[in-house]
Amino acid sequence: MFHTIDTGVLEESEAPISFFQSSAEKGDPPSQFCLGIKYYLGDEVPRDRDKALCWLLAAAGSDLAEAHFCLGRIYEKARDIRCPSKSQHWYRLAARKGLLVNEDEATGFTWLTNRDHLRAQELSYALKQLDRVHRKVQH
Repeated sequence: MFHTIDTGVLEESEAPISFFQSSAEKGDPPSQFCLGIKYYLGDEVPRDRDKALCWLLAAAGSDLAEAHFCLGRIYEKARDIRCPSKSQHWYRLAARKGLLVNEDEATGFTWLTNRDHLRAQELSYALKQLDRVHRKVQH
């Protein structure tokens, strides 16, 4: 997975969690998004949904479409905080920013349309991981 942070593109293995934390605290929306996903998944940090939502909401507050969409997905799929109206709100904001997602019900394949292919790959990876976590919780 790749991340766009301030000055360019970093491969995930090159970006320690401290880099995301520092950049997120300085207000960098992509770092806030990545840190939120990491907390939600428990990737390199202890799983903490409250911190995850805090960072995702910070990124969404900076109008980051990927954060809008992931919040929509969380409010759609997370059983204990499921809220269709919140989910639709976040999905609509993502769509207004040009982020369109289509799902093939038969295969479960998610594909994205976005002007920036790298951002689409990053979000696709995050969505697959979010869905994996939601499936585990439901079983």
